[in-house]
Amino acid sequence: MKRTDDFRGLRHLADRLEDDFVAGVVLYTGTQTLPFGPRMRAMPVSALWQI
Repeated sequence: MKRTDDFRGLRHLADRLEDDFVAGVVLYTGTQTLPFGPRMRAMPVSALWQI
């Protein structure tokens, strides 16, 4: 599972872009998509090959 600290850069970007920021995604080797606050998700790298 990813740590909240892994989203530090994305949170900084979201703060700077405000409403223009759509979503932040951290890819990891797990199997579940996990929420990490508003507009932030940890997603399995395997999701890149799923439709």
